[in-house]
Amino acid sequence: MGQEIKEIYLKDLVLWTENPRDPVDVNSSDQDIADRSIHDGRSRWSIKKLFAKMGPRFDHSEIPTVAYVEEKPVVYDGNRRILIGKIINGFVTVDSDIDFSQFDFPIMIPCNVCDIRTALEHVDRKHGDSGSWKPLERDIFKHKHMGEKKSPFLVIEEQTGFVSNNSELNQGFVKDEIFDSTNLHKMGFSTTDNKLKSRYDNDSDAKAVFDKIVHLVKEKEITTRKNRGKIIELLGKSILDKKGNDFRDFSLKIQPTRAGTRKTRITRGKEHTLFGSKLSLESGSVNNIYSDLLRLYKQKGNGYSEDLYMIIRMGIRLLCELAFGDQWDRKVRDEFDSAKRELSEDEKTTLSSQGVEQSNIIQLLQSGAHAYTSSGNIEQTIAISLIIGKLLEIEHGRNQ
Repeated sequence: MGQEIKEIYLKDLVLWTENPRDPVDVNSSDQDIADRSIHDGRSRWSIKKLFAKMGPRFDHSEIPTVAYVEEKPVVYDGNRRILIGKIINGFVTVDSDIDFSQFDFPIMIPCNVCDIRTALEHVDRKHGDSGSWKPLERDIFKHKHMGEKKSPFLVIEEQTGFVSNNSELNQGFVKDEIFDSTNLHKMGFSTTDNKLKSRYDNDSDAKAVFDKIVHLVKEKEITTRKNRGKIIELLGKSILDKKGNDFRDFSLKIQPTRAGTRKTRITRGKEHTLFGSKLSLESGSVNNIYSDLLRLYKQKGNGYSEDLYMIIRMGIRLLCELAFGDQWDRKVRDEFDSAKRELSEDEKTTLSSQGVEQSNIIQLLQSGAHAYTSSGNIEQTIAISLIIGKLLEIEHGRNQ
């Protein structure tokens, strides 16, 4: 289809976070999006700042971009303005000091309605041109939402976490001129088949290369104006000459940096099985589904494709609904911290390394209900299962 201007009832418009890591979910709750945008520190939404700029009434020259998904109008661009409209008209409620009372926001919204691909292209162009997304976020968006091949930059992030844990690396020249395929090969690395491979026999030698790159960028020993294009020379023979001949799989699990800390601890961590230790649950449907998922997981590599992991992620979401009822999402979110306290330190490290937190656990489970690529990330699925397993023990353990 082309593009057309069409008026849509404000309440019917489905919000999206515009976070590249989050799926477009037609079943998402507008209230949940509002809560996270206002309260969860998502400064980029800047609702108060945007509202101050909007003037006394809705500006019809800045209309949202909308595409229909499963016959529902999803807002791909312009979510912040639509959220403000939903707040003003009482479709969502927020605890905020913003006075919306004098603003005139229409109930019928003119929208630029187009097909999904066109909507995604608009979002990509606008965020790219405005600089609101850095290179990593844009690569995530292009792969996850537009179906493009993972860049070497994204593969490195997924298997090491170096970029998100060292924000100085999230620059265009680092992506294009340091972590490009040619230089990676010279350094002794490859991202063939979306896996990071190393020619170093010792993981610590491979890690030393990445550590040196972090140091060079942070200390501005290499920039767009200084030593540009000289990463191989700056790394030096003493590091690079340690590489061998054959490539092998290589990944590092990095604990996210906390505010005020100066260094990031890097560890390979212990490998966990689904749900952690074997659970002792009350007999019934919850225990049956749990046991079936565990048996299914144990079949990995036994003639099944990697898509099996998507089925397991979907099954965990189903298990949550069955175990915790209609308000399962609220239950998981509210009890997350207390369940996490019951995990071992190594299990907590696994959660951290896979980015599983109270603020995103519901989104991760929601994405599992759809065929998103992220659902096939078995390491992240196992991390999710650790916290869900502990919640199941608390709620349905035989001794409870």
